[in-house]
Amino acid sequence: MYTIKKIGVAFAMLLFYALCVKAQAPVSQMNLTDVLPPAPNAFELTKYSGLPVNESSGSVSVTIPMGNLKAGSISVPVSLTYNSGNGVQVNQAASRTGMNWVLNAGGVISRTVYNNPDESNTWLVPPDMSGSGQAVYDYITAATASSSGYDTQVDIFSFNFNGYNGQFYLDPTDKTKIVMIDASNLKVEPNFDHHDAGNWTFKVTEPKGVRYYFGGTTATETSKTYSTGGGCSKNFASPIPNAWYITKIEHYAGETITFTYTPQNFDYFSDVSQTLFAGPASPFTPCPGHDCPAPTGFNYLLKPPANNRR
Repeated sequence: MYTIKKIGVAFAMLLFYALCVKAQAPVSQMNLTDVLPPAPNAFELTKYSGLPVNESSGSVSVTIPMGNLKAGSISVPVSLTYNSGNGVQVNQAASRTGMNWVLNAGGVISRTVYNNPDESNTWLVPPDMSGSGQAVYDYITAATASSSGYDTQVDIFSFNFNGYNGQFYLDPTDKTKIVMIDASNLKVEPNFDHHDAGNWTFKVTEPKGVRYYFGGTTATETSKTYSTGGGCSKNFASPIPNAWYITKIEHYAGETITFTYTPQNFDYFSDVSQTLFAGPASPFTPCPGHDCPAPTGFNYLLKPPANNRR
């Protein structure tokens, strides 16, 4: 079961405070990649971030203007958008405005967590993988442990606000910096370590000097997953932040627009999964020196279908 928070915008439109997803528990010494995508609403807002528009695909995009928020030189359009995209997928969950519909009212930065949250775990530097020594074994053991505190995959952050969209990830060697996946003239500053006393998680500055603030204690979506059968879903120890809604737009001339939210919790079912594992007939044991014995046969384990709740 996934516990999710929902947030509502001050001008009477609701935003959601969280998400969840499914992942796989370890079998013997093995563990599949643990993935935690953003909640349905944040996912719809950033669904096409980093993807080019293909006008020959036949996809339909319809925008319904609903108004415009203005404060001096700052303008925030409010609209409803429908994207047919790749159709409705089997496990797709609807946003607050319906399947493939999204309310554009400010903006959000969301992320998909791969294995563990990057900001709170140590990057595990891989050894020389050409050999089969103890260092390789230790690396694989640490990388696949369910609660080692190490991470081997970067989380992907997606953003969509005021006409800007794209993707980035945290620099594995310096979590106070980000790396853009595609070239961008935006300056994105994370504040996970609270080096700035302000109540924000991300600050984005556009070329003209306008600043956008996201997250903080009042505008962050978090989610936690629970497995309802089979034990095949990763149960996170605590809710994971994976979407940060816009809280303030600040013009260099002094005008500002602020967004306020009201928290709310909710649960929803995610999907049903079934997995077939092929593993060694006996558990691995530490390699003596640099001589790792080859496994002698494999066992197959079929995980029964399990309902996951978000």
